[in-house]
Amino acid sequence: PLVKGLGVEPEHVRVLDTNPSKHEENAKILVEEAEYRGVSVVIMRRECLEAFRIRTKAEKNKKLAEQAKK
Repeated sequence: PLVKGLGVEPEHVRVLDTNPSKHEENAKILVEEAEYRGVSVVIMRRECLEAFRIRTKAEKNKKLAEQAKK
């Protein structure tokens, strides 16, 4: 709703699921929106894999540090 209120055309506000089974479909949509000459917004529903890896590594390190204190 916010981006629509800012004037982005509804057909160029895309919400995608990062499920691996939708990779081809998502890639097609990303290319379409990259080629669009106006403003488009693509929202991914899940955390990206790299951010997930960083977060889980930090959580693991925190647990290890807490265990080392005991």
